[in-house]
Amino acid sequence: MKGYKNLYTGETIKNVVNGNVVGNPTINNGVVSSLSANNYITISQQISNTASFTIKLRVTTSSDVTSDQGIFMPKGASTSDNNSINVWLYNGSFTVYLYRAANTSIGNISISNIQPNTTYDLLVTRNTNTNVYSFSATPIGGTTQSNTLSSSYNIYQATLPYTFGNARTLDRPFTGSIDFKECYINVNNSVVWNGTRTVTLPNIKLIEHEQSNTNVITHIANDI
Repeated sequence: MKGYKNLYTGETIKNVVNGNVVGNPTINNGVVSSLSANNYITISQQISNTASFTIKLRVTTSSDVTSDQGIFMPKGASTSDNNSINVWLYNGSFTVYLYRAANTSIGNISISNIQPNTTYDLLVTRNTNTNVYSFSATPIGGTTQSNTLSSSYNIYQATLPYTFGNARTLDRPFTGSIDFKECYINVNNSVVWNGTRTVTLPNIKLIEHEQSNTNVITHIANDI
């Protein structure tokens, strides 16, 4: 007669993507790729429209840096309900579009000469003391490019979740990858969201007994 029991053998600590995984994007050590209309990441964290903030993203481009690709933005079914802070890659440039109302632009800031198959740190910031928005792109080990936009307008207060890797019209996903280990949002000098979070997974051994013979079958919690 067979019998079973669980044997607790310890814990595994893992850093996992700190967001809502929609569909089935590829996730490997916090790096998200294979993004599409049905596979992307959303977060519930909103950004105060009256605050100073910094949004930091680490992205790696694919071989395609010319097609229209959504990287980070509030996401809905139309263009009228989600304009706030929108980061795109198009025609060899990273561009952040800033809105003060759903369809009223503050302006945009672009960084050109973006290279394929290259990892970049992107920073979108607002300083309420100087009324300056800034955007920079730094290839790992390379030279930072940055531009600014002066405006006293506040950004539109988005009500939809911010989305990584997919555009508002659902058909223009980012073709590269996003390293969530190197992403964060800082509001008024305090980190309000980190791209990964720590979870503890139990390691369990399922032990099968049959008379005097004991066969050990090991099961370790699947990666998240």
